[in-house]
Amino acid sequence: MKFPVLAGQADLLMWQEKAEHSSSPFGFAMKFPPHVRPEHIVSGIQAIVRGFAALRLRFSGSASQGYLQEIDPYDRHQLSVEFHDVSDATADRQARYARSILYKDTVEWDWDRRGVYNFVVVKGSVSKYQLVFSLQHVAIDRLSIVLVLNALRSSVLTAAQGEDPVMPPDRYEAAVGGVLLTPAAETAARRHWEREFDLPGDAFGGHLAVPPARPRTHKAILAGEPYVELKRTAASGAWGPSAMFLDRLVSAWRGHQPRTTLIDVVYTIRSEGLANQVGMFSTIRPIIIDFGVRTWRDRIAGQLIRTAAHQQIDSRELRNLELRQGIPKRPFPVFNYIDASRPSSRSRQADVVPTERFNAPYALARPISLQISDTGEAFNITLETNSAAFSVEESAHLFSQLAGQ
Repeated sequence: MKFPVLAGQADLLMWQEKAEHSSSPFGFAMKFPPHVRPEHIVSGIQAIVRGFAALRLRFSGSASQGYLQEIDPYDRHQLSVEFHDVSDATADRQARYARSILYKDTVEWDWDRRGVYNFVVVKGSVSKYQLVFSLQHVAIDRLSIVLVLNALRSSVLTAAQGEDPVMPPDRYEAAVGGVLLTPAAETAARRHWEREFDLPGDAFGGHLAVPPARPRTHKAILAGEPYVELKRTAASGAWGPSAMFLDRLVSAWRGHQPRTTLIDVVYTIRSEGLANQVGMFSTIRPIIIDFGVRTWRDRIAGQLIRTAAHQQIDSRELRNLELRQGIPKRPFPVFNYIDASRPSSRSRQADVVPTERFNAPYALARPISLQISDTGEAFNITLETNSAAFSVEESAHLFSQLAGQ
């Protein structure tokens, strides 16, 4: 049965519709101890694909008509697993081979055949196997990654002990239904954003021309007394720190953008009810900031709250307006706020089955990308600036404004 997609999924599906944009997978290489055989790895894969409905999603529709998703029943689902033997290669060549698989997944993807994941079991020797796999962001977010990795390690090791893997409960379709807008909320959301829909002409008309270029990366950690002071002075709740850092970004960006600007906001924050649910429940929303009104600072916190609460309407409408304006390659800042303050759910089995995250080389098509991660003890700040748009000095000045240094 087909049912609506989440706003973040719709945003990513729209992104993939645009020319020159492919999939956006998370890539991993997982290495197993010598007693784990290929059949154990396959049993673990079968267990998580059976247990997590988000790994059996199929998407249909378009930006103009809207998108739908459906769950493949496991008994009719075609498992996407390949087996490669590179045991005659050196260790360095084996590592490069694994990276080449993951890189290929980032530049081409057969949605009809693979769905939202791809697993490759790679034989390095008679007693050494690794699992190289990609999971599509459109179906799974960063907070779900830990849940999937933990479940996969546990399932494979359980199978290697001769036992049947047991999966945690999964209520994907009910969870999606719980966060979709009701008709009444949709009507209210439209009233909230009627004025905002009149602004994209200004925001889209004055955007910077930003060619893809090598990113310049700046990092800082605000810990100890600076962290405590920022948490104390920011507004209460999760919105306080995020609104504060978004305010810094908007203030810094104001010098490079005319009266109205668009910023993509990514929110990796989960409610308690979704804490252990696998899926793409992070919020992605384009918001419009209008510098022409006296209250633009006051509106930031309110926009963030609506971002997480009722954002399907504005996200879809703004993206469609953007498509009709013919904006190429999304030349807008992106703000990514991650709430990592909850206790880590990292599995102890991660030491037995180490997993390496793959990050493909890329050129930054955005002017700037700001990521804030609240660990509960520190703010980890990462700024990437487009080297074609900003000099070394301009990039450093932007970072000092955003980090408050």
